[in-house]
Amino acid sequence: MGFMAVPEWLSEHPSAIHIDHRDATGGRRGQWPAWFSPHHREGLVAHGIETPWEHQVRVAELMHARRHVAVSTPTASGKTLAYLLAIIADTAPAGVPTNSATAGAPPDGAPQKAVGNGIPTDGPSGRAAPGSAPGGTGAPMGPARPGA
Repeated sequence: MGFMAVPEWLSEHPSAIHIDHRDATGGRRGQWPAWFSPHHREGLVAHGIETPWEHQVRVAELMHARRHVAVSTPTASGKTLAYLLAIIADTAPAGVPTNSATAGAPPDGAPQKAVGNGIPTDGPSGRAAPGSAPGGTGAPMGPARPGA
């Protein structure tokens, strides 16, 4: 595998003390941390993440131990999941269904808040009535701009 060369102007700069080129390597799979619940594991597997990468496990273990960590890996290598594993385990209760009837529903009080802000709703769903909110369909929210 190849590597991205350091530009000559940078490699020859007096402040460049050492440059080390390493060929790209394939990722190495790790094991799910013992503290990561089977419920959460199953959810990730259902979305195509069979096992974490080793660097994800190392980052997650440090995060779970409340240690500071910096991770630097190429784009799309799983940095986000690396830190989210510990956050998911520590904040999302295992066993709470994520596909329940309330998933994606407006929070309690949403219709009242919308009405209180002068945005008409279409009733019990709490969604803004067509044409009443920016990006809606139907009549514009206000008068057209002059010259429009």
